[in-house]
Amino acid sequence: MTISGEEIVRSVDFLNENFEVLNLAKFGPIEDVKVVIVVQVHNRPNYLAYLIESLRNTKGIEEALLVFSHDINVTPVNDMIRNITFARVLQIYYPFNMQIFPHVFPGQDPNDCSEKMGKSAALSSHCKNAEHPDKYGNYRVAKLTQVKHHWWWKMNYVFDGIFDRYGLDDAWVLLLEEDHYVVPDALHVLKDIIQNRKTYCEKCEIISLGFYLKSFAAYGTNIAKLGAHPWYSSKHNMGMAFRRESWLKVKNCSELFCKYDDYNWDWSLLQVAVQCLPQRFRVIFTKSPRVSLRSPKPSKENGGWGDVRDRALCRANTYPLNKTSHAIPELRDLMTSSVHVGPQAPRKEGL
Repeated sequence: MTISGEEIVRSVDFLNENFEVLNLAKFGPIEDVKVVIVVQVHNRPNYLAYLIESLRNTKGIEEALLVFSHDINVTPVNDMIRNITFARVLQIYYPFNMQIFPHVFPGQDPNDCSEKMGKSAALSSHCKNAEHPDKYGNYRVAKLTQVKHHWWWKMNYVFDGIFDRYGLDDAWVLLLEEDHYVVPDALHVLKDIIQNRKTYCEKCEIISLGFYLKSFAAYGTNIAKLGAHPWYSSKHNMGMAFRRESWLKVKNCSELFCKYDDYNWDWSLLQVAVQCLPQRFRVIFTKSPRVSLRSPKPSKENGGWGDVRDRALCRANTYPLNKTSHAIPELRDLMTSSVHVGPQAPRKEGL
C-alpha cells in the first residue's frame, strides 16, 4: 500500500496523542508525577538495555514517568520498553524521521549536494541545496541533523503536549539518552537538590546529575558534594534536569537555536544561554556523577546546520501540536511524496 507523506505524518501525530500509558493501574495517575524522565532513543538496544536495568534499580523510580522518544521504529527496542513493569511508561515518535522519509528531506534527498563537494562544484552541479553549505563549506548530512531536530521536537512535545495533557506544571524533566546509565540513588539525590535548592543555590535553574570525570579516583570522597557555576553545554548536558519555566525561556529563543550553525543540540543550547537569555543559566551539579555515559566522549562543536530547510523544519518543530506548521514550503516534497507501507501497517502500539 502507498500513502502520502502528509497522511503518514498525521498518523504519527495521532499515535503520539493516543498512546497508552503503561502501568497506570500499578502506580497511579500521571497527574501525581513530580519527575518526568525523558529518554531520547535511536537504535542501540544493547546500550538501552543497560539504561533500563539501571533505572529498574533506581530508588524512587516508581514515582516517575518514563517517556521514551524515538526517531526509528525497531521491534527489539519497542519490546524492551513495553516489558518495563517498574514505572509508568509512555512512548512518543518524532514524525519527520529518516526511517519514514529516507530519500526526501529531512532524509537524504538524492538530489542534495554531497557533504564535502564544495560550493563551487555544488553550484556547477545544480544540486538542490548548493547555495546553503555550513560555515565550513560542507553540506548537510541527514543522519546528523536528525538528532537536533528530534531533540527540539521532543522537548516541545513534552512541555506543550504531555505537560498540558496531564497538568504537570510543577514537575521536573530529567533528560537521558539511550547510552546513559544511572546509579541507584540518582532520583534520591535529585529530589534532595530540588527540595533544598533555595539553600544550595537559589539562582540555579538547572540540576546536572552527570559530569564528565577524567578519573573516578575521588568518587567516594566527593559522593556527598555539590558544585554550582554557570551552565556550560559540554560539561552539564548529561543527566540535566529543569522545570517548564526554564524551558519557556529557551523556547522564546527558538530563532537562535534553529539558525545557529551546529547540528549538536547542546552547543546550540549554549548559544541560546550566552546570546539570548536575560541571564545565563546557573547549574547545581553532583561532583560524583549519578548519570554516566557508556559512549566514549561528549559532542564537539560543529557546523552541519547551514541548510535553510533544516532551519525551517526546526522552527516548525517549535510548535509540534500546531498541525498548520506542517505546511511550511520546505516540507512540500515530503508531504507530497509517496511512502510504501508493507503488509503490516502502523498500529497503535508502534509505527
